Amino acid sequence: MQSRITLANALTGTLACNLIAPLAVAQPVATATSTWQISADNGGTWQSGTVSLSQSQQSIRARMLVEVTSQGFTNPAHFAHAQFETYLTSSFGAGLNDTISSVRSLRTFVTGPQLVSVVSRSDRFGEILKTSAPSNQPFAPGSGPSLFAENQRTPTSGVPSAINPLVVFEYTIMLDGSLGTRSLSTLWRGGSTQSTPAIIAPLGSIIVGDFANSPTGTIAIAPMTDIPATITVIPAPGAAIVFACAAAISLRRRR
Repeated sequence: MQSRITLANALTGTLACNLIAPLAVAQPVATATSTWQISADNGGTWQSGTVSLSQSQQSIRARMLVEVTSQGFTNPAHFAHAQFETYLTSSFGAGLNDTISSVRSLRTFVTGPQLVSVVSRSDRFGEILKTSAPSNQPFAPGSGPSLFAENQRTPTSGVPSAINPLVVFEYTIMLDGSLGTRSLSTLWRGGSTQSTPAIIAPLGSIIVGDFANSPTGTIAIAPMTDIPATITVIPAPGAAIVFACAAAISLRRRR
């Protein structure tokens, strides 16, 4: 009898433990995508993917947006902090004299994040024009100090933007007038928080958080996928007609 009671108690206890055991909670996970966009009218309209420009176009604005997809967060996660460097890559010799100016990056303020002018440097390595943080010497792609953007690095460092996707970086490209293709891309070099201990994202990832509407919130690391943009410079309207007329006149003179 004693053994039966003991067995019953054991079974009851096991059932009770199963009933009160906490349910498994999904860990917060997130991924991120960066997309380049081009504006030929000083920010009036923006295009992604492949953008065709006339040879007469002297300058364009280029911007980078980050979109975060998340699961398991209290609130939807958004971009928080990242380090990166950008590449303007020429193809077959096009754009080797293109230049970069008016660089702006996202910064945290008490009233909310803003795109502000930042000091940077651009160095050419063959067909790659790399833009990165200022330094006393050029560093090859993937090395040296990085640019950074931040929406919010801690839950108390200002009110972050919950806009998703969010513009985190932009600059002006002065085109040299050469025909052909250039591409815009980003190397994401990780990120960090200012919390203790700090959360550090590795190469190819960024820091995201869900503290837009919370004094605490959750911070996580999100792997990044970069979507480049392609700029194709084509002859200006009428250039082909002018060339054809010049060829015809030359042919007549030969006759």
